[in-house]
Amino acid sequence: FVLSRTNHDDEALDYFQRSFELDPYNMRVYFVLEVYDDVMPQYSFKEYERFKLRAKNSEFTIVDLFAAPVIEQAMKLYDAKYDFKPDPNLAIELYPDAQTFSIRSLGIPYIGAHGLCFGPLVTMHSPSEGNFNWHKVLWHEMAHVYHLQLSNSRVPRWFTEGLAEYETNVKDPSWRRYYDPDVATMLKNDAIPTVLDLSRGFTHSESNAEIVRAYHLASLAIHFIAS
Repeated sequence: FVLSRTNHDDEALDYFQRSFELDPYNMRVYFVLEVYDDVMPQYSFKEYERFKLRAKNSEFTIVDLFAAPVIEQAMKLYDAKYDFKPDPNLAIELYPDAQTFSIRSLGIPYIGAHGLCFGPLVTMHSPSEGNFNWHKVLWHEMAHVYHLQLSNSRVPRWFTEGLAEYETNVKDPSWRRYYDPDVATMLKNDAIPTVLDLSRGFTHSESNAEIVRAYHLASLAIHFIAS
């Protein structure tokens, strides 16, 4: 999985095939091989100067038209803000099918996220899905590209998520999460986690509501630090 998340697809596929031969009941490997064999031929890459974009052939032209300028704008801003340029082996992949996105990302058929970043790889739902703010998600995930590569992934989960949320907030205030009533209730009940416990909201949550609150609390922490 490390190879597939660092854009070494051919080498990763070889390991997946060898793994399947050793254990044909490994469901994650089975799902990934099925995607590589049956689904990936329906997708194409387009090479840009500093990244490559993968999308489904049937919608590639329109997805490229909308997504590529956002990626380029984000990289220009983050280059200057973080005084850092990410690895040129950067790929952004957009999937209209939720199951394909999930298997490509984690090897399982369903995850609740709209986008994920592994440093040199961003995977997310395609804008054609039409039921989420794809511009915000792409901006958030592009921020993670810088955070994870610059820190070598050695940074608390709450910090990177809060920082990516902060970047979306300063990009467009309308992208802010509006969960202040939840925070007020937590404050009244003395249930606000300390900074040391903020990451547990992402790693040990028991509901989507808890995860959403974790994003909001992390972003408030970063806003406080920034101010």
